Amino acid sequence: MKAVKTNSAIKCGGKHFKAGETLLVGKGKEISLKDAKYLVNAGAVFEVVAPTKEKENVSVEEMLEVADLSTLSVAQLKAICKDRNLTPYSNKKEHELIEMIEEYRNDTSVDLDLLSRDELIVLADEEGIAISDEMSDEEIRETIDEAMAE
Repeated sequence: MKAVKTNSAIKCGGKHFKAGETLLVGKGKEISLKDAKYLVNAGAVFEVVAPTKEKENVSVEEMLEVADLSTLSVAQLKAICKDRNLTPYSNKKEHELIEMIEEYRNDTSVDLDLLSRDELIVLADEEGIAISDEMSDEEIRETIDEAMAE
């Protein structure tokens, strides 16, 4: 067990932890293995399971699904960065890699060049951007780009 996540606010080892907080387990970490096992059995926390090296063919998509990236190894974090072209990553520390990946996961931007005319029309409608039927695809892209930049 490498990490646990709290279901509710708890006090353990003289420390207070908030609900939803991820705690590293082990000697010198936030919580001891003994305490973690007790809290799991009591239902106060649940074990955070991450893809491991033993599990072969772990896809980048599976790794990106892991809620707590700190449970992944540095090699796995770098594999995500490489696959998603998040550069530079080779000389980054673990927390820097996690920040890069979190930023990537939270990016909601859309590449307008990849959208079809119908998709552009739907996007414009969702964003409340007025377009006309006479506009070319490129004019629609420019209009959406300008409106979303504001």
